[in-house]
Amino acid sequence: VVADRRLLLIDDEPVLLRVCELSLRGAGMTVTSTSTAEQAVELLDQNRYDVVVSDILMPGMSGLDLLRRLREHGRQIPVLLMTATPEISTAAQAVEYGAFRYLIKPVDALELERAVAHAARLSRRTQISEVALGLSGEPTTPAPELFTNDGSVDPLVGRCLLGNFQLQERLGEGSAGRVYRATQLSLDKEVAVKVLHPQLTLHPMFVERFKREAFAASSLSHPNSVQ
Repeated sequence: VVADRRLLLIDDEPVLLRVCELSLRGAGMTVTSTSTAEQAVELLDQNRYDVVVSDILMPGMSGLDLLRRLREHGRQIPVLLMTATPEISTAAQAVEYGAFRYLIKPVDALELERAVAHAARLSRRTQISEVALGLSGEPTTPAPELFTNDGSVDPLVGRCLLGNFQLQERLGEGSAGRVYRATQLSLDKEVAVKVLHPQLTLHPMFVERFKREAFAASSLSHPNSVQ
């Protein structure tokens, strides 16, 4: 049930804005819509919203700029970003800034409603936790994902993936994922394991690109190449 959830919707395309607005209102959301991220900033300063849904490519301030601004000011409201021109660099920025979901247009109405409902439930749980702890009005901490970005202990280190790859330590991080030093238990061999960022696994295009990278890397055999 999401009837009491307040949503801020931003898109500079009037038709898409109207379609998404009608769909989400039909799902019981209270929707405020605007065509610019600049106006969205003013609305966010004046009102409380449970979820923000924003297009990425817009004149002036982009959806990514809006998300980054919210995070810089300690606002942990769930933000869903939509784009008709998906690129790995844009998706990586969305992950870096803490987007709740990255949706590719045209977005299926049911998929959008489910994503917003999920974000709204998370937002409400966070608010309840704040009240219980007496933290209302202070910056909140987002729910933990697979990866942490604050320098704390990586939750994957020490885990065994697929029953065969024991992750020993994190070596580095890129736009698509993280690389770990690991032991392939079946061969007692040291290997490098790359794990895709969880938000990117929702999109077949990025998963397919990740697979191609894996096949290309496995085809190399040289003393100076990583296995």
